[in-house]
Formats: sequence, structure tokens, C-alpha cells
Amino acid sequence: MKWIIAIFFTSFPLPLLAELNVFFSPSEIPTIVAENNAPLRLVWKDGREAISVKRRTPPVTAKVPFVIHENSCTEITTSNCYLQTSFQAYELRMKWAKHSNPTKIGQLLRLKSKTSPDVYDFIPISLFMTPIDHIRSPILSRDIPHDELHCDDYKFFSQDPFSGTPIRISRWENEAMGVNPETNRMENRSIGGAFDVELEPINNSLRLQVRGGYVSYANMITLTSADVINWTLKDKSQNLCEIGLKPDQTNFNVVAAKYFEKLPDVFDPYIFGSDEASPLFVPQLKNILENQETYEVE
Repeated sequence: MKWIIAIFFTSFPLPLLAELNVFFSPSEIPTIVAENNAPLRLVWKDGREAISVKRRTPPVTAKVPFVIHENSCTEITTSNCYLQTSFQAYELRMKWAKHSNPTKIGQLLRLKSKTSPDVYDFIPISLFMTPIDHIRSPILSRDIPHDELHCDDYKFFSQDPFSGTPIRISRWENEAMGVNPETNRMENRSIGGAFDVELEPINNSLRLQVRGGYVSYANMITLTSADVINWTLKDKSQNLCEIGLKPDQTNFNVVAAKYFEKLPDVFDPYIFGSDEASPLFVPQLKNILENQETYEVE
């Protein structure tokens, strides 16, 4: 299986669907049986049958250190800090339940090219989930911790974040290098962010609670994924001020690469209707199964 690991400056649409443009002849198209509270099934006229399975890999956490490159709130830029984020892989696939070849039963469906010896994993749904998914996919993302801010000290803020009313970042904006279509030059461009991010004290760290929602979050991996992060908040006089961060994504990319290299080969039954991936499953299967002839299921 070939995974796509998006590093921080790339667009990472959720969910990731199978990259292959796969096609089947009409005689090979199975019936899709999708009923709530039961595995989804593919049923062929020749008696073959496949059922849905899932691979839900435990989430992993990565530290993203950053430097404060500007601070109009207190002018302090010397704190040693990192943002902590988490992510999780999730797949929906199909496994043979009935087959004329007994050795196939229990095996995952694969796609064999009809024009070459190539064989591919059949992956209708592949998701890369982060804390951003807490709002739109609360069931799927239930195991993913919130992002956190960790610092040796928090004097760069205008107030002590551990006493009184929690600090709120009214606007969190992520920027990354990209081509400006008007100038055709590489520039720092906004890739999304969030409104009203509350910094909830947890021991000696601050948990990020997004109260106002995300902006263009299809373009972001996490709130920590950017070349530059800009916070808009209030100073002691309740005037708006800004703090600018420059994250270092090296550790995140290393952790992500190792994570995807060692995904366990463990698949559990998937019950249709049990999470937010179900509405995506049937259309994607239809898209794969109802096109012209190029690949066949094996």
C-alpha cells in the first residue's frame, strides 16, 4: 500500500479517497448492500461476497517547536515553546467472506490490472484525522487529543494564563509558502485557521479549545501546520495585538513518516452507519465499481 503523507505546506483534503481511477466491466459489478447496524456487503452473481472492515490505528502525538518572531502584546519573544498535536489513520476496506477459492476467504480485496501485472490495494476510504475533525466528525475523531501549547514560561502573554479568565485568541491564522496566481511568485499565503481559540489551563500547559470554528480547514493538516502562525488577541488594555510564530515541522514529519511505515495489519468488522465515514463509503464504492473495464477484483 502506498500512503500519501502530507507535510505541513501541502493541501491535505479530508477524506483522502483512493487515488486509482478503477474500472470494471458491467458483468463484474456487484450489488452493494448497505444496511445500518450491519457490515456493508458486496454481492456478486457468481456467489462471491465481501464484507466491510476497518483499520483504526491508535493516534500518535508529535511536538512542533516554534519561535516567537514578533509580539506586539508584550514585546517578549524569548520563551521556549512547542505546540503538541495528534493525528490518526483510518481505513475502510473490503474482505472476502464467500469465494469459490477457499484460500481467498478472510483476505482483503485487491485490484489487478487487466493490462499489466500490477496489483493494488483496494482502499475505498482512507482518512487522515487530526483535532480539526473534532467539530465535523466527533465520532471518528473521538480518540484524538486536543492540540496543546507547552512553554517554559508564558510571560509573552499579556496576562497569566493560569489565573483569571482564560486567554482567548480571537483569530488564529496559518500561512504557508505557495504560488500567488496573480504574480506567479512563491509567497506566504493564508491556508486557514480558526476563530475564538480558548487556551484552557491543564497542569503547566494550555489546551486549545476551538470555540468559533475553523476557516478553510480542508487546506490544513492541523492548527500547528504552517510556515507562519499569527495570533490576534487582546493586551492588558483590551486592545488588539498580535503574536507571530515560526514553527519547525521537522519532528512532525519524522513522526508521521514512522507512523505510516508501521501501520498494523489488523482489520476489524466495520458496521455501516456507525460513524461519519458511512455516507462516503457507498458513493465511493459506486464510483470505483461502475466505470469501464481496466481492473478486476481479486
